[in-house]
Amino acid sequence: MEKGKKKLKPTAKLVIFSIITLVLLVVAVLLYVVIIGKGAIKTLAPGKSSSISIYTVDNELKAEVNSDNKENVLDTYKCDNTECKVYGTNKDDTSVIIYDNNYFIYNYSNKNKTELNLEDKEYKDIIFAKNNVAVKETDKYALYDYSNKNYISEAIYDGIVNKNDIYGAYYYSSKYNEKLDIYENNEKTKEYKHCVKLENYEDKLYCSEHVDGKITDEEVDAVIDKTLSQYPDLNDVRLFTIKTGIETVGLPYFWGGGHGSLENTIYTAENSWGIKYCTVGASGFKSQVAGGSYPCGLDCSGYVRWVYYEATGLDIMGKGVSVIGGRFRHPDYTQINEEELIPGDLIMDKDHVTIYLYKNEEGQNVSVHSSFNHLKVEVSHYNKGCEYFRLNMWK
Repeated sequence: MEKGKKKLKPTAKLVIFSIITLVLLVVAVLLYVVIIGKGAIKTLAPGKSSSISIYTVDNELKAEVNSDNKENVLDTYKCDNTECKVYGTNKDDTSVIIYDNNYFIYNYSNKNKTELNLEDKEYKDIIFAKNNVAVKETDKYALYDYSNKNYISEAIYDGIVNKNDIYGAYYYSSKYNEKLDIYENNEKTKEYKHCVKLENYEDKLYCSEHVDGKITDEEVDAVIDKTLSQYPDLNDVRLFTIKTGIETVGLPYFWGGGHGSLENTIYTAENSWGIKYCTVGASGFKSQVAGGSYPCGLDCSGYVRWVYYEATGLDIMGKGVSVIGGRFRHPDYTQINEEELIPGDLIMDKDHVTIYLYKNEEGQNVSVHSSFNHLKVEVSHYNKGCEYFRLNMWK
């Protein structure tokens, strides 16, 4: 050992180790407090007086713990507990979910409290769900009937839908697809497998019941990703239109399918497409001859008709104008130039019609369509002798 250097005794080492451990513990506690303090649920430090301001912003009901100088204040709730918390708002525009010793709904218009009968523990979120609430303990919501003190569903939902007389809960099956469960009288009565919320189009929720094509959710996502990489500002209605079409890739083409009454078209698409067999009434393309029996499906124009009806609620053949057969003229459409194409527009020649998606590496127009060449719905390029059209509601 070198002279002048002293070896620390075990006791000294233990003291130093204890001091370092204590410092690290204090730092960890401070970081935890800072992080928790930025959480979504606002709480108040013990010892301070607590209140909740209920106010409106752009006609939307808001509530906040211990907020000062808020405009349009409708009511101020005085808390008994120093750690009063506020959760969901906006039930009938008069109510707020509050924790103050227990969980309850507070109606600021008449000062009434309705007990939620929830366990006295921390919840990440609680929101209104028609006459019930949705409770989030981890990362998903469960529907809870507070009147009868029982859970209606497991914690599987990403959010709640309360619009246009539709009440349900949705969850994401892929990047661009939501599945919606409809509830009536606390019972799940229907399941939609293909939904998109269209916030910019009359605030509607669009759902489709069509049978799945021969394509996975991930493959649908990949096509939509490719489309949005070229058209990042695509609006919700156009997105749902192309998504509705892409999801049916692989389902059969059927000569003459989709024409006639709208009810028959929708019936064929939802209940027979690729499931039942239909008889061709007149000779078509390939091997589909009059009197032959083939898997039920839609032809190219019947397919476009069905996709547009699912996405927009408009029957593009409702005025009795044929979609194909020479130059296309229809009162709901305007002819455009090729360079003006946006996903959801139509590409057409005298024998075929497709729904435009994007341009491939060679600059060709890629569409989704019911192909008479391959007797199925597919995503492929189509460019020969075409004209281009746009639904007037999208102008």
